[in-house]
Amino acid sequence: MSLLASILVLPAQAKDSVETEFARAELLSAVEATGNLSEIQLGLQVTLQPGWKIYWRSPGDAGLPTQLSIQEAASSNLKLTIAYPLPERFSLFGLDTYGYGNKVIFPVRVTGHSPGQPLDLQADLNALICSDICVPFNGPLAVSLPAGAVYPSDYAREIARAAALVPRETSDLGISIKSANYNQQLNSLYVQFGNIDVSIDDIFIETEQKGLSFAQPVLIKDGLYKIGVSGAVKDVSLEQQTMRLTVQSDNLFGEQTITIEPVSKHTAKIPALALILLLALGGGVILNVMPCVLPVLSLKLTSIISMRTSQPQIIRLRLLTGAVGILSSFALLTGGLVLLKLTGARIGWGIQFQNLYFLTAMALFLGIFTLILLNKIHLPTPQLSIGTQGSQFSSDFLSGFVATLLATPCSAPLVGTAVSFALSADYAVLTLILMTMGVGLALPWLMLAIAPHLVLMLPKPGVWLNYVRFVLASGLLFTILWLLWLISLASSVLFAGGIAAGLIFIWLVSAFGPSRFVWPGFVGIAVIFVVLAGWIGIPAMPVDRQNEVTVEDGVWQPFSLELLAELRNQKQAVFVDITADWCVTCQVNKQLVLERKPVLQSFTKADVTLLRADWTRPNDMIADYLLKYHRFGIPFNSLYLPDMAEPVIFSEILVAEKIINVLEARLR
Repeated sequence: MSLLASILVLPAQAKDSVETEFARAELLSAVEATGNLSEIQLGLQVTLQPGWKIYWRSPGDAGLPTQLSIQEAASSNLKLTIAYPLPERFSLFGLDTYGYGNKVIFPVRVTGHSPGQPLDLQADLNALICSDICVPFNGPLAVSLPAGAVYPSDYAREIARAAALVPRETSDLGISIKSANYNQQLNSLYVQFGNIDVSIDDIFIETEQKGLSFAQPVLIKDGLYKIGVSGAVKDVSLEQQTMRLTVQSDNLFGEQTITIEPVSKHTAKIPALALILLLALGGGVILNVMPCVLPVLSLKLTSIISMRTSQPQIIRLRLLTGAVGILSSFALLTGGLVLLKLTGARIGWGIQFQNLYFLTAMALFLGIFTLILLNKIHLPTPQLSIGTQGSQFSSDFLSGFVATLLATPCSAPLVGTAVSFALSADYAVLTLILMTMGVGLALPWLMLAIAPHLVLMLPKPGVWLNYVRFVLASGLLFTILWLLWLISLASSVLFAGGIAAGLIFIWLVSAFGPSRFVWPGFVGIAVIFVVLAGWIGIPAMPVDRQNEVTVEDGVWQPFSLELLAELRNQKQAVFVDITADWCVTCQVNKQLVLERKPVLQSFTKADVTLLRADWTRPNDMIADYLLKYHRFGIPFNSLYLPDMAEPVIFSEILVAEKIINVLEARLR
């Protein structure tokens, strides 16, 4: 840290010191003699070998506080008080600790001394120093000062400089905390500063609750910062607890003791529910034109084209049936997310594509839809249905249902904000927001239901329809191949090949065998492979797969929190791309933006390190990283700049010009 790096001192000449292979500690005095002083200012200087650190008064996730105390054998009335300069945050292996590297002076105040008398101080140092390993750093320290006139020592200026780096409670620096609230559901602290324009670099939190870890603060809006809370503590509740928060803002710093209030006190800082519902509705509409819908576009077009032969009343009913299918699909997604929240599992948008059951079921369903589209088979319908209309309604419902499940593997503009709010809210609000998004996705169907004559404007059926059916069936076939590819990545090529063989068998039966065998055969194959999916599961990501994130020229590196923290500590610019094989929008971003020469050349010119994380399979590290920025889905792209505390977060649909403009602005 630049503040601490300025504490440069000369070699000490103390009577005694503690010295190991990795560090040296000694007591320095700010005066040459005691004079008539009743209070003596000392400094505990610790010099560390490169890569080693010593801890603050609150060490963080690991370590021990640095302590200095009068030896028990001493019979004098002397008392000493050690102060702690502003620490530095060290992040390693997912742990955040607070302390100092290189060289540091802890100001020490000695009281109880008789004025005019010499000082003979005997103290004990108790500390821990760490690098790749941690070793105790303990031992006796001594300093002696003669009686005589008071003159500043050679160390007076350095001790005074260290004392100036000690945070103190004050509201004069413009960084006072207005309120602090705890959200138990998100397990996060929200700290609101009085000055909404304040830029906070770090907040060090001290609490009597043991075993908790507090992440680096993230700006939400208008002086409101979020701090993630973690640790092996069950049923954490920080409400009404008193905490000490040490705040760093550029070269300003101070500390403040504050009582944590219930989360309801800061709800006014979070966007109103009405606005979120509007965003959810708009996000649902946008999903209709996102790259995510490309794999299932055939289902939507087939459903609309097949309505051309119906009467307006029937068209309206079929459109409403498709809308009900969309809403039913959203209801299923919402119910699944609620169940996951109830069980304490990690939740996210599009995580169904990390589930082998889901991928298997969708591949089999689309195989049957292909046959339905080609009029090889018809959906079985209840006996109450008349003619083929019952089959049409069933097909419309399932088209909307399946298309929705397949069209939500990734986030979209407005969707990310609405989903983040929903997944961090209570169950009623979550349901309301996601169902509103479902209405947005179904809105084109609902609007056509109001004006069904628009569907009648399509060309009348003819020979052309057979070609269209073939083209749309080809689209479904490509979607099936995409799902089989995802299945091969999630489990094995053998399992994906088995599903493909089962589908080919059903297609052959529909073409050459009795039609009555198609549905029993499909049900039998579906049961077999769904059971196998549960037995196989999704194994852990192989090491070679984890590292398979580089492009041809090798400019991308595998993402890790440790590497990101290391690069940030080195003041290196970093661009992070969170992607997955099932996220179509992510692939579009890569092909059209991130792997194009103009953007890569801008990254190189600005000396940006590129990190890519693969969320194709469940990964707690990536989920935690997304949660840190209040995100639950992908794409997620962020740019860390050395002179900015928080990253620049880009929209879900990347635009090359925006990235290039941000990088060029940094070079100016």
